Amino acid sequence: MESAPEKPTGSKSKTKQDRKNSGSNLHRTFMVGDIEVSLWLGKTPTGIRYPQFSLSRVFTSDSSGRQMFTSYYDETNEAKLQEAVQKAVEATRQLREELLRGELFAVPARPRKTAASLPTAA
Repeated sequence: MESAPEKPTGSKSKTKQDRKNSGSNLHRTFMVGDIEVSLWLGKTPTGIRYPQFSLSRVFTSDSSGRQMFTSYYDETNEAKLQEAVQKAVEATRQLREELLRGELFAVPARPRKTAASLPTAA
């Protein structure tokens, strides 16, 4: 059985539109291998803020040579996915604790960086 071709999740403008529609603000991103972890701060209709995370895999397009982002994974990504989820949960937990202690007052606006400019987790 052949695997499905990779489908990029979209361009940066789509990401901005997704953020606008979701009511979440990007807090920060970090890389675990070729997997980007994005930490978000959502807000309920009653004003309560909550942390959450999303994952994207970064790859270079064969045709254009451009860096692309996808949410599709296969068995070769298992170890990095497990590590990325573990680190994302730890970061989300820490962010939730900061919110509960009142240490996080403003959500910094940060543009999405390329994978090459982001530090990788050890």
